[in-house]
Amino acid sequence: MANHTLLIVGGTLQQGGAERIISVLSEKFLEYFAEVKIALWREAPVFYTVTEKIEIVSVPKWSGEKSVMRQMVWFRKYVKRLKPDAVLSFLAPFNMLSLVSLAGTGIPVYIASRSDPHYDAPNRWWRWVRDGIYHLADGISVQSDGNKEYFSKYLRKKVSVIYNPVFIRSELVGKALETPKELVIVKQGEKSSVVIGGFSGDSSALSGLSVGDLWGGRLPGGVGEENPGFATRGMRVIARSLC
Repeated sequence: MANHTLLIVGGTLQQGGAERIISVLSEKFLEYFAEVKIALWREAPVFYTVTEKIEIVSVPKWSGEKSVMRQMVWFRKYVKRLKPDAVLSFLAPFNMLSLVSLAGTGIPVYIASRSDPHYDAPNRWWRWVRDGIYHLADGISVQSDGNKEYFSKYLRKKVSVIYNPVFIRSELVGKALETPKELVIVKQGEKSSVVIGGFSGDSSALSGLSVGDLWGGRLPGGVGEENPGFATRGMRVIARSLC
């Protein structure tokens, strides 16, 4: 699309599934848009780097504001000046901020719901607010048919199901379903918790690990062994649920 601009919006480019998708898609979109920019609602170190052709805009840093409301006002002015052909936002909290900020501008805003909408809001009231704000979206992307069915009949007209991309050889797809798994008990002090089907193969190397080891990502042969302070987002969720 000659001279067309796409603005991708997210929280950060730290470790995480949506963050990785943003980094992958932003570069791919350069094949279709003359200009792609990424706007982030939080100031944080970048883990998933992108090509220098893509400008990363930190809303807190560029706006110089600490108040979320003032950041929203700045974001609205910034996007109106940019005049993108479309805005693509990821994750519920930032989808809500983007939709409210850009309401009435006439700029198409598409949102990606990267988790189960039943559970990505803290309570029923927030789900009601989120679903109401989602009516402002021009399109909604979800990851499964079940997630699509969550939304009202009216909103479902805007929903498209786009499954997670798979970056492995086609013959390996589904192999994980055939891999034997076993229960592994992780202890911390007097507490015992169970990771269900979390590991496969020989689990003897995990003996003696504590919840703290999981939190720090210190798994034998894993990324955390090279970088003790690093843990993937998924590992942090597992560790937090075990505490």
